[in-house]
Amino acid sequence: MILALRVVVLAWLVAACATPPTHPVQPPAELPGTWLAQGRLAVTADEEAWHGTFAWHQAPAQVLIEMAGPLGQGSVRLREDHTGALLEVGADQVFHGRDTEALLREQLGWSLPVRGLRYWITGRPDPDRPAIVRRDEAGRVISLEQDGWDVACTRYLDVGAGVLPHRLVLEREALRIRLVIDRWQPGPLAREGS
Repeated sequence: MILALRVVVLAWLVAACATPPTHPVQPPAELPGTWLAQGRLAVTADEEAWHGTFAWHQAPAQVLIEMAGPLGQGSVRLREDHTGALLEVGADQVFHGRDTEALLREQLGWSLPVRGLRYWITGRPDPDRPAIVRRDEAGRVISLEQDGWDVACTRYLDVGAGVLPHRLVLEREALRIRLVIDRWQPGPLAREGS
């Protein structure tokens, strides 16, 4: 009887000393093939800086990224599908190219890593490319290195069915891109075909 009581007291003491988790652990959310992410963006390249808002519309065969500076100034619209890439700067400049990354670099002097970012923005590495990935205890990506980019997922957002990145920082050489995703929406591409 005394031995049993000692075991119970010891178990109770061990349990009392355990540190409870500071937040519930949630797995990363699974997004369908079509989704929308909206938020804020800051780009620093060499001595230049740009910030504004973005809307990323992703479909299986198409991506549409809309960016605008403060008060809608400096709007950029980027679309890529099986026919190539289209970049609209403001209301009157339209550029065409084979892919979004080369087109942005040529026209704006910096490039958004669209190929990898379509995965990174959802908290995953590109499954078709080698990567070094660090995860937290829930399996969420904390940081990854892929295609010469260092990507940090510094905060996640509860979207009901799990969590998705809320803050990301991408760095490569003298380029730093910071994304804050304020809204995730699974479903049809809002501007498909436009």
